[in-house]
Formats: sequence, C-alpha cells, structure tokens
Amino acid sequence: MKLASVAVALAEAIAVAFSSECGAASQTPAVGFGNYAPVIQLLRLLAEQGDADAQNRLGNIFWDGQEVPQDYSQAVAWYRKAADQGDATAEFNLGVAYFSGLGAPHDHKMAVIWYKKSAEQGNPGAQANLAGMYEHGWGVQQNLWEAANWYKKAADQGDATAQFYLAHMYANGWGVKRDYLEAYALFDMAASNASISMDMRDLALKYRDDIAKRLTPEQLSQKAQERKTEK
Repeated sequence: MKLASVAVALAEAIAVAFSSECGAASQTPAVGFGNYAPVIQLLRLLAEQGDADAQNRLGNIFWDGQEVPQDYSQAVAWYRKAADQGDATAEFNLGVAYFSGLGAPHDHKMAVIWYKKSAEQGNPGAQANLAGMYEHGWGVQQNLWEAANWYKKAADQGDATAQFYLAHMYANGWGVKRDYLEAYALFDMAASNASISMDMRDLALKYRDDIAKRLTPEQLSQKAQERKTEK
C-alpha cells in the first residue's frame, strides 16, 4: 500500500476531529494526543512532499487547533499549497479564510475568486457561499439571477443552507420567477435535511407553514406526492 493510501486510511479512521472543510461542524476527539501524533506526523510528511489532500487536512488541523496550537496563518499556508494544485476543498477553505479575515486579509473579492474556483469543480459549500456573495453584492456586483443559479447547484447536491436560501429566492421572486409551491418544497426539504442547524430548521418550518397558507390543499397534496416519488 502506498504511503499516501496509508495516511488517508489512518486519517479517515480517526477523522471525527478533522472536518473536510474549515468552518464545518467538527467533533471533539475522545482520545488523547498520543493517538493523533503519528497521523499528524504522517500528514505533515506527505504535505511537505506535495500531497494536496494531506496539505488540506493539515490545514484543517491548524484551523481547528486539533492537538496542535490553533494557528490560522499556518492553516491558510497549507490550504494555499493545496489550492494552488487545484484541490476544490482547499480552494473553498481559502475562500472562507479571506471572507472571515482569519489567517488571511479580510478580502471579499479574493473570497469570491476562491469560492468560484471551488464551485466550478462542484463543491456544494463553495457554490452556496458564492451564491451568497452574488446575492448580497459582497466582493462582486450584485446579481440575483447568478445567486439563484449557484444556490440551485448546491441545493441539488443536498446542501441544506442552499435549499433554505433558494426557497427565499422563490418566495420573493429574487433572480427567479416567484413560485410559492417551489419555495414551500425547498423549505420543507431544508427542514428535513440532517445537516441543517436547529435554528435554521425552525425558521424553515415557520416559513414553510406561512407559505402553505397561500397554497390550495390540492397543490400541497400534489407536492407531497412528488416528494414521495423523488425519494
């Protein structure tokens, strides 16, 4: 087995603490440093040899401060090495760094550049974040059609945040033709998405129920049947 394969297998086996993307929910490891040190050392070795996946994972470790002192600048340095090789997750992470100003200058234009690189490779988190940039005009000229387009790409991949905000677009006719039935379906989809936060889930349910008052029982029944067919 190649060294890279060994590293990935070890990382996956204990990766509860190492989320694939910075800013994503991560869990606190239930084991001590001794169990992680060999993996960190192996990831560093691979990262220094130019392995993009290892570079991104090492960046995650520094970003989250998992078993090492938290160091956003170090995290960004590793993300950049991986992103420069075209790693979509690292490109997304670099966009997050520029957007938040952690480990990199607070620069919305640079965030858009990296989100777009990642989004064009199909990363749903980057697609959703890029949509938000277009929606609000952060680092790019506001374009609601473009925002809806990117939200849809991410929503189609099951991204709960994108489903929620795309529902808003349909409910208000922002960048798309107003469609209460589609908004209802998307809010319902977001609310039932396992990855959604509790606060966003509660809002999705509230907005879904508010929109339901604008729809006929026949429309609701039809949409429910369509959801069953899709599943």
